[in-house]
This record gives sequence, structure tokens and C-alpha cells, in this order.
Amino acid sequence: MRPLIRFNFFVFLLISSFSCTREDVKPVEENGIYINEISARGGEDWLEIYNDLNRDENLGGYFIYDDPGLKFELPDINIPAKGFVVFVCDGVGVGYNTNFKLSSAGEVVFLESPDGKLVDKVLFPAMSGSQSYARFPDGAAELFLTGEPTRGISNGTGQVATVRNAQRDPLIPSVSSQVNISVEVTDPKGIKSVKLFFRFKGAPYQFVNMSLNAGVYTASIPAAGTTGQMDYYIEAVNSLDLVSYQPSSAPASPYFYLLNNDPLPALVINEYLAFNVGCCTDPGGTAGEFDDWIEIYNKGSVAVDLAGMHLSDSIANPFKFRIPATNSSLTTIPPGGYLVIYADEQSTQGPLHASFKLSQFGEQVGLFYKDGRTIDTRTFGSQEADKSEGRKPDGSATWTKMNPTRGTANQ
Repeated sequence: MRPLIRFNFFVFLLISSFSCTREDVKPVEENGIYINEISARGGEDWLEIYNDLNRDENLGGYFIYDDPGLKFELPDINIPAKGFVVFVCDGVGVGYNTNFKLSSAGEVVFLESPDGKLVDKVLFPAMSGSQSYARFPDGAAELFLTGEPTRGISNGTGQVATVRNAQRDPLIPSVSSQVNISVEVTDPKGIKSVKLFFRFKGAPYQFVNMSLNAGVYTASIPAAGTTGQMDYYIEAVNSLDLVSYQPSSAPASPYFYLLNNDPLPALVINEYLAFNVGCCTDPGGTAGEFDDWIEIYNKGSVAVDLAGMHLSDSIANPFKFRIPATNSSLTTIPPGGYLVIYADEQSTQGPLHASFKLSQFGEQVGLFYKDGRTIDTRTFGSQEADKSEGRKPDGSATWTKMNPTRGTANQ
């Protein structure tokens, strides 16, 4: 059995910012079952339990929680010796889904055995990008931020560099644009190299070394001079010769930007409902699911497939949701036709379900071309329940509050 968890100075300071609950001062009595890794970045957050014992352990009757008043009892799950179990922290509260969510700003998570003993607690810091907070090696005394999550598998012997906040300038390049890439890279053990890899139209990758200035690594991709797709990613190697990438899916799935001179299609945001209480059910959801939605209208004389175009609730971030190219029969609008996309944060329900929701208190909504150029945007204020805002007549410059006419002519 290893010694009790040691907290570094940063963690001590973070602990001091929390009010002391009974659980905070309760001693940890380790039993070989640990919170081994945590990912809390505002998406699908999760935590991993690790069995450091040489025998199987049943997790039935254990509790995990971030609030002693709202504990989540683990189901009857057998975790093998030196094995892992992952729980999604989404507030659902059933099976492998906990009844609480994690804060990307950092907080404390507790693990309690069936006999009421506190067997582990982890105070994790703020996370972003592709980070997780993990033990190296599995079950070790200390946890560190790492740039490569290892969900459900061994963390290995050392953390990789954290690569985050990658930026591109200009965000929407032209064929004559030199594109400047910047990124933050950190590792407590030191950085050996940071490289920018790029290729055009599927050619072999080439790279340039990124230069460090004021805590930021920078390099440039030269102008392509013609239309096509530029792929790129960042590779960081730390002093342990461990490699991490941004995006974490690279090089198989890198960042990219399109250099394009297509004429923009004659599409407009025609109507939206941002405060759906009981008006219009989501046909792709469960019964009684009332989701926000956005209606796109085709003013032109030819059909338009929206696959590869983008919707966003932030004009500054045009690439927030990319309409999937999985079913053109669903994403194509005929001349004078309509397409409704549900802003419900449930992209798994199909290509017409966006990764964001609309705010009833007002915000922005934008439709952007495949390369990020603006097709249409709308900024709106506070909304009334079950009242939409739309162009009247369809496609005109006049907006009005109205009874929703989802997918049909605005009346």
C-alpha cells in the first residue's frame, strides 16, 4: 500500500479557497481503489476508477461525489485487478452516468467505500483543450495535468506535455494569406521541441519548428496560392521524449482550413425559437422534448446541400457546429424550401441537431460557409416563451415576433 496522497503547493492553495466541509477534513483511509484520472473540460466529463489490488473488487455500494449531500452510489460492477472503470459525469444518475457534473474550473471529488470510509479524494485544477488530470503511473501518490487523456486504459509512466489554446490568424484565410499559428505548451519536466506540421491537398506533411516568445509558441504556414484544403497540427515533445498533439486526434484527424472561392449560396436564417416551453416537440428526441430550433430558407433557384457548412451561436466562432455530410437527403434544401436544425446539444440524434443551445435572454446565431465565410447572421434580445422571431415575408429584411411556423411559410 502506498503512502497517503501528497498535495503540492498549488493544490494546497486551491484547497484553501474551498469552504471546509466535513468530508474535507475526514481522513483518507486508502484501500487500493483510486480515482485515477479526471477529465473536466466542459464537454463529456468523466472520471476513471482504478483497482490497484491483485484481486478483483466489486464496486457495488461505493460512492463517488463532489457534494456530500448528493452522493452517487456505484452499481454492481466488478473491476478486475489492475483494471479500470470509467463513469461519465453528466448528471443522469443511472448506471455508468453519475448524478453530478464536474466543474472545468476545478473542484474536489470523493470516493467512499461501502463501510463509509473515505478511501480517496482528488482536488483537480482547471482544465482546457485536451487535458486530463491523472496519476503517473496508475495508482501513484500524485496527479498531474497531462495533454493526452487515457480514458479506460493505463496512464503510462509519465505525463505528456499540455498543448492548448491553439490559434489561427487569419481565422478565415484567402489563397494569398500567410497563416500564423500560435499555441501554449507546458510541462513541469521541460519541453524538448514544438513543431508545426502542415500539408496541402493531401501531399506529404512538412514541418517547421515553432519559436517561443512570451510563453507562446508560433510559426507560419505559407500562402497556398490556390484553392484547396490545408491540414495542420502541432507536435510537442517533452524532456521524457513523450509526444503530445494538438488536436489530440492528430495526425489521423488534424486541424484544417479551406481555401475557397465558391459563390455563397442564397440562404438566410429565416426563423428561430429560443424559448421553447411547450410549442414544438423535437421529432428526433424523446416524447415531450421541447428544444430550440433554427430555420434556414433557400431564396435561390437551385437546391443547396448544407453539409460541411457551419452554424454557431457566436459570430466570433463560426466553426462551432459543422453540419455533417452523412445524409444529403436530410441536409439539402430545394429552391424556396426550408431546413430546421435543432439547437439542443444532442448531435448524436442526427445531422440536424446542433452542438449548442440558444439563450432565451438573447445572443447571436450565424450560418457560415464551409470555409467560414459569413452567409447570414442574426443578433436577438430577450425572448418570449413559445414565440419565435422570423422574416416576414420569408427571406425579407423585416423581422417580427410571431407564432412559430417551423418549416413552413412565415404567417
